[in-house]
Amino acid sequence: ATDPYFGVIHAATMAGALVAVHGSAVLIRRGGTDRDRQRRSALLYGLTLLIILGGIPWWRPLLRL
Repeated sequence: ATDPYFGVIHAATMAGALVAVHGSAVLIRRGGTDRDRQRRSALLYGLTLLIILGGIPWWRPLLRL
């Protein structure tokens, strides 16, 4: 049996991260002052990074020898 992780969960997580980073960029551009835009970018891009890190299969070795 194949693992459904790469067929469904990984793809959905990365697609969600793509939507999140695009939405973050839009919200950052709409910020009023430079300070507001910098705070938004740190928060929103940080959350997007957490989504990406959550979607990485950490249990799988990079090279199977």
